[in-house]
Amino acid sequence: MGNTVSNPLLQYPLRIHQGTAYNYMEGSRHAPTILFVHGVGLDQSLWHPWLNRLVPDFSLITLDLFGHGQSEDRSGLSRIEDFVKQIDELVEFLCIDRFALVGFSLGALISLAYASMRTKLSHLVLLHPVYRRNQDQLRQVQDRLKIALEQGPDAYIEIALKRWFTESYRHAREDIMSDLREIFRRNSDGYLQAYRLFAEADQEMRTYNGGQIECPVLVITGSDDAGSTPTMSEQLARDLPYARHIINPGHRHMAPLEFSETLCEQTRSFLIETP
Repeated sequence: MGNTVSNPLLQYPLRIHQGTAYNYMEGSRHAPTILFVHGVGLDQSLWHPWLNRLVPDFSLITLDLFGHGQSEDRSGLSRIEDFVKQIDELVEFLCIDRFALVGFSLGALISLAYASMRTKLSHLVLLHPVYRRNQDQLRQVQDRLKIALEQGPDAYIEIALKRWFTESYRHAREDIMSDLREIFRRNSDGYLQAYRLFAEADQEMRTYNGGQIECPVLVITGSDDAGSTPTMSEQLARDLPYARHIINPGHRHMAPLEFSETLCEQTRSFLIETP
């Protein structure tokens, strides 16, 4: 399935299809499929702690969004929908008819847009999404975007690490902090395009009709996530037909990594127990 490349931040080989770097781990016979979408500035290594916990009960697909990781920069990215089309290309290539979609942060917005436009999903899991940000929240993300545009993709990584993780985890896992610094150092103009879309996504997201989503939805965030707040997740879950939400106490934004076991088990339970 295409050429293979090696990413030292991942512990498994990646394949490339039409500019998208992806990994496909097949579970046991007839195992349901989950596709994971990472957040802005990151890559599919975010999901590495989840994979061994979920195989062989599920088949797993991870990908690098355009402009991230080993995927190509794609000029002209102007809408969240452009990443929806990236998912379309990959699942069509892999002949996946039905799957669960798990998205984090920007990946949650992409997943929400996908679910409102497509009917292939069995389940939707939105991890730490932004939703209808107020003026102060919009100003803050625009300020961070300005720093990235003026000073480079990794200009605010130290500030971000303090926002994303608890202090105890940052000090205990310097190896993870170093990996994230390296990921951000490798980011290019494609990442900046994606970051602009994330910062300005609220207006576009209002054009997608979440009321048309027919699959079960789980929305998760942390009580201490200042960017993807509990209020956002509660409102989003109310606005979707078949949604419920979980607010994890003490979790900050990068909970899918810091508290990977907790979120992975919450996701597993939802996928298995919700018809």
